[in-house]
Amino acid sequence: MVEDARVVVDGDFLADVKAAGDVVLGCLSSVLIWFVFWIHLRARRHVEESLPKYRLPIEAIAVLLVGLTGHLGGFLSGVNRPG
Repeated sequence: MVEDARVVVDGDFLADVKAAGDVVLGCLSSVLIWFVFWIHLRARRHVEESLPKYRLPIEAIAVLLVGLTGHLGGFLSGVNRPG
């Protein structure tokens, strides 16, 4: 029987927190990407309307989240380690 059901990455609690953060950022990035897709899809269906003004800030936030997720994922995988 397993006494501790917590997910452990290399036995390091900080790595666990980073991995959880990477998953959360990845999910948020995915949601924002799908939201931007939906905005563009809706704009194509309603040609007479222009794209909403809030589109660019949402796209900028999505790009930043994707970059941050990739950066954190690089540290977790060992690609961005110093030295």
